[in-house]
Amino acid sequence: MLDYSSGVNPSLDENNLDETLGICGGPLGWDWNQNGVAVDVGISVDINHDWSPVLTGDGFLSVLSDYDDWGNLNYFGITDFDGAAAGSRARQLAFCQAFPG
Repeated sequence: MLDYSSGVNPSLDENNLDETLGICGGPLGWDWNQNGVAVDVGISVDINHDWSPVLTGDGFLSVLSDYDDWGNLNYFGITDFDGAAAGSRARQLAFCQAFPG
C-alpha cells in the first residue's frame, strides 16, 4: 500500500544508524551498509542516494527527518478540463469542432 507520510517517523542520523530499527523504527531491520545482515548499530552511511546503478549518496552525512506530506497537501477540488470547479455554474469554455460540410 502506498501512503503519504504524517511526519511522525523517527529521524535517521547518517552518522549513527541502527539497522535493527529499520526505516520507520519498526520490527524489520534495514541493511544500510549492504553487508548482508541488518544487525549493525552505530554505523555511518550516506543513505540518501539516487538508486542509480552505482549507489552514491549526496556527499553529506546528516540527520534525515520525516516530512508531513498529509499536512502539506493542497487540494482544490475536482475541476473540469478548463480549470472550473466540476459541477459549478461558473462560466465554461466551449470548444466547437468544425465538421466538414
